[in-house]
Amino acid sequence: MNKKDNIFKEIFDKSPLGIFCYDKKGNLIDANPTALKIAGIDSIDNFKKVNLFDNPDIALKKLELLEKGLIKFQSQLNYDDIKNKGFYVPTRSGTAFIDWTVSVTDSNFLVQIQDITEREKDVLLDNEEHLRLALESANLGTWDLDLKTDVAIRSLRHDQIWGFKKAQAEWRFEKAMKYVLPEDRQHILDAYTIAMKTGSLKHINRVIWPDGSIHWIEVDGKVHYDNKGHPVRVMGVVGDITEHKNSEMQINRQNKLLNGINKVFQQSLTCETIEEVVEKCLEVAEELTGSDFSFIGEVNENGRLDDRAVSPPGGDACTADPKKARELLSDMEIVSYWGRTVKEGRSQIVNDPDSDPDKRGIPEGHPPIKSFLGVPLKQGNTTIGLIALANKEGGYTEEDKDNIETLSVAFVEALKRKQAEIELKNTLDHLEEQVEERALKLEDAYETLKEKEIKYRSLYENAPVGIFHSTLDGKYIDVNPELAKLLGYDSPEDLVSTANKASIADIIYVNKDLRPGFLKSALKDNAWFKTENLYRRKDGKIIIGDLSFRDFGKDENGNPTLEGFMTDITKRKKAEEKLKETISELERSNKELESFAYITSHDLQEPLRTIASYAQLIERRYKGKLDSNADEFIEFMVDGSRRMKQMIQGLLDYSRVGTRGHEFTEFESEDALNYALSNLGSAVSEVDAEITNDELPVIFADKGQIVRVFQNLIGNALKFRNERVQLKIYISTHKEENEYVFSVSDNGIGLEEQYSDQIFEVFKRLHAIGEYQGTGIGLAIVKRIIDRHGGRVWVDSEPGEGSTFYFTIPLEKN
Repeated sequence: MNKKDNIFKEIFDKSPLGIFCYDKKGNLIDANPTALKIAGIDSIDNFKKVNLFDNPDIALKKLELLEKGLIKFQSQLNYDDIKNKGFYVPTRSGTAFIDWTVSVTDSNFLVQIQDITEREKDVLLDNEEHLRLALESANLGTWDLDLKTDVAIRSLRHDQIWGFKKAQAEWRFEKAMKYVLPEDRQHILDAYTIAMKTGSLKHINRVIWPDGSIHWIEVDGKVHYDNKGHPVRVMGVVGDITEHKNSEMQINRQNKLLNGINKVFQQSLTCETIEEVVEKCLEVAEELTGSDFSFIGEVNENGRLDDRAVSPPGGDACTADPKKARELLSDMEIVSYWGRTVKEGRSQIVNDPDSDPDKRGIPEGHPPIKSFLGVPLKQGNTTIGLIALANKEGGYTEEDKDNIETLSVAFVEALKRKQAEIELKNTLDHLEEQVEERALKLEDAYETLKEKEIKYRSLYENAPVGIFHSTLDGKYIDVNPELAKLLGYDSPEDLVSTANKASIADIIYVNKDLRPGFLKSALKDNAWFKTENLYRRKDGKIIIGDLSFRDFGKDENGNPTLEGFMTDITKRKKAEEKLKETISELERSNKELESFAYITSHDLQEPLRTIASYAQLIERRYKGKLDSNADEFIEFMVDGSRRMKQMIQGLLDYSRVGTRGHEFTEFESEDALNYALSNLGSAVSEVDAEITNDELPVIFADKGQIVRVFQNLIGNALKFRNERVQLKIYISTHKEENEYVFSVSDNGIGLEEQYSDQIFEVFKRLHAIGEYQGTGIGLAIVKRIIDRHGGRVWVDSEPGEGSTFYFTIPLEKN
């Protein structure tokens, strides 16, 4: 080895970059110590079986590598995953962030790697705050309520917030109200009433999930109006704030309880007698529970009960002599439901005292007891007395019991404070335990928050929309990978560095003069500003972007910043233009069809009428005067002109289904049936047909055309009846998921299954001309009408067994 080779060898071995050398087939040739260390490889021999393109990131970019000769990217190296998949057994565990540079030489592949884990952690920490805020918004459910149809379009997260694991097929305001707690419904209706006037909707309410649990939701929305100022839709977001509300209520309850306990302790420190502490305890107990009156009793040495205090409300309501009342409350026998509290040493809730098996009478002049809560006072395991509360409106709850049980502990401690300084220390220890418990809860909450932040970071990096954070003067602070991809850049860093060489407006905007106006609008309203605009990709292509951004507050230097989202709507816009062209073409086609109908009804029928008139004239003058062949020919000519006229009229009716129809309205479908039967009255009477029907629903359709459907189907049954039996026709309907299914059944001659589709074609007949009347267009018109209504039509039939024709009308008012 010459000197030059030694130098290269030393550089290779001591390089701070990891270097791998592969042959053209991707087989490992050599690796330096740094590369082995980063990859967690103890011996190069253990790694030679791993091919270069076993790396999924490099395999994915193989074509780019071979075309450009160089690729650069960053990715995670999961050592545990490498071990589990059996590539090799790494000496490291966990995950590292690796910067990769792969190049092609004349005969080899050269791979350089660098461990950038610590640097990535610093970047992630720097982005933590704005990332959290951006991703919090992504956890909201979105909805768009059409006020006319009462149908809402929602995101999956919306339905999940309402308690559904899967997206619901349909969501209406009426359906939503069914899941709202009854006492909250008027609040929502009031909020909507105000929103229709102000344009802004906001309310917080409780909902009942399908599993029966109750959750709090917060709704923010905006009302949209038509050009006449009428509200047409409400769009907004909804979030689940159950955890927040529960925490808030729990904190309020705890604060109220702790405040009451503090009052008792404060009283014990400032008062001169134990009686004052007892009275304060009664006052707090009544405040916590909403009781009318109360008393505290103490078990005396004889195992009977002495009162220590009676609340003023109880004393005021009592009409008995005060002296006798105090005597009755002294040295009492421990009985009744309040006595169970002392005897059993556990709290008692009695919300129907009159039905309690241990009920005893009350002294004369004592106020009636409507509800009762008794909580024992304990010293260690010994019950030394009780706190008795009475007459809370609506009765006592487990929460009342828990609060007074907690208060009773504090009360006993407060009494011991007055009796000895050592008891004061025990009380302080108890409070310190509560503080420590709260600190542990806060610590747990902090850990939970950290876990959420990691999830939010991952969501930001993998969000399907472009997200950015920028300065007001047009410099990117940060962008996510999707925005870089949308604008054609290799990475977020590539986009940021390129755009910040000038400004966002100069590099990204096709018309940079628009940006100042956008900023002014966004900052003026202090809300999300939304616009559709043209943007330039890195490769020069122009896209249409849907941009939303808002004021994001100030950075650490006090400079205002923006946050926003962008999606590529180029394809959607092109599709909209294509749709406009299609609609225009359809309108042109309809005009041509109307023109054809006009020609058919006027230009073609006029010569036909002339032919028919002269044919009938010849028939009247010469029938019977010529030979039998001439009479037959004349009959053919007259009958042919008549049928030709019927066919032209039928074709005209067929063409007018789509062009001369009326607007859809709601009506009783049975009215349409009766109208059709009226039109067919003489034909029905002539064959003595029996026609019955079920109760038919209200539908949204073109009433005149539905009359035509019933008339054609019933007329078809009259025409193809079985002469040997009385004709019976039965009309019924039933409701399926999104449509009504109507059926018209008869006991006529029926038809073979192979013709069940052909009979709906124009001029399609299954019988010879003259055998049955008609032109073969009636069922084709039925199909065209039902197609216009977005429904389906078909027939079930067997020869000699009759036929059942079905057609459907959608439920949706579309």
